[in-house]
Amino acid sequence: MTAQPPIVQAIESLLRRIPECWEVVDISRLTSAEDKALFLLTAAGLVERCLGFRLAMAGQETSMRAKFSVTGEGGLEMALGSLVEEMWTRWEQAYIAWTAGKAAASSPFRGLPVGEQQWRLTDQGVMARSDLDVEAPSAGSAAFVRCRQYVLEYVMRTGHQRYRLPAGGEGRLLEFALENAAEAEQAARDSAQPAPTPVAIANAEEIARVFERMFAARILAEKGTPAPAAKPPVGEGMSVEEATRKAEEHVKAHKGVFPGRNKLAEIIGCSRGTLDKAIANSVYLKARQAEHEAAQKGGNRERQVSGSMDEIAVDESRPEAGGSPDDRMETLTRLAEEQAAEFRRDMNRPKKARRKPDSD
Repeated sequence: MTAQPPIVQAIESLLRRIPECWEVVDISRLTSAEDKALFLLTAAGLVERCLGFRLAMAGQETSMRAKFSVTGEGGLEMALGSLVEEMWTRWEQAYIAWTAGKAAASSPFRGLPVGEQQWRLTDQGVMARSDLDVEAPSAGSAAFVRCRQYVLEYVMRTGHQRYRLPAGGEGRLLEFALENAAEAEQAARDSAQPAPTPVAIANAEEIARVFERMFAARILAEKGTPAPAAKPPVGEGMSVEEATRKAEEHVKAHKGVFPGRNKLAEIIGCSRGTLDKAIANSVYLKARQAEHEAAQKGGNRERQVSGSMDEIAVDESRPEAGGSPDDRMETLTRLAEEQAAEFRRDMNRPKKARRKPDSD
């Protein structure tokens, strides 16, 4: 049996090890691979973490202490939302002065971990743990059949799941209190407890960075100035989801005619790389592209869904796909009906307008 990469072993190990109920965990005892695996599992929405932290701002007498739970890629910002609203009225002027001063290149916020950390599986994590014992009936079916390969690809965003939608997640503020910054700092020094190993979506430094980004955006919003958006890579301004929607709308509006990869990217205004991801996300676009390529090669005009039924990947992360067997069957049935209708339309054309199939 081929040895699995350390990250794969760590993901499987943590999924089988983390309980369904809250359990105290010593993050400092995780290996490097487990550290990364925990980040991936939390970002994928399969693990929920509970942690406390103290946040102080340079030169301010008041600091805050909070405890919250977080899972998914958007969970941390959800949890910090109410804290930003609470603290911006206290720190707004000080933050503006800091960013206008000589120390503007550095952050005025400092985060420290407080108390014990806990973890548990989410409901999706419990399902994923069970799926680890299921082997896919075929390589293509791993795209939509819940199994070990599906779980690993989903967590690591590889294979069939490399273009899946982000796991939005959830963040909840559990405790909040204001403290005297000097007294809290002295108490932390007196405890002399070593800080845990930093883990993304869990450590105090990451929390401080996200808080500052949201804090700055809040101040700009108060002034009526739009918050600066994160700059996407060149040619990647449009999201894959929007590109998928626009591409499908254009092709359907032109009776299923696929104009070609480069032309379609130009028409909808996205990069070719983004369009490639959009096509990989859409069974409809993949089928139309296959027809286009066949026509370019002088192939059969009869419309077909490219690939075998195992390769018709119904991505459960797509909003319209759904995750249940009934939803998947409904999607496949709809596609089959669409293909049949288009075939009938082709057969009803005058014979001269139909291209004969290529002979073997």
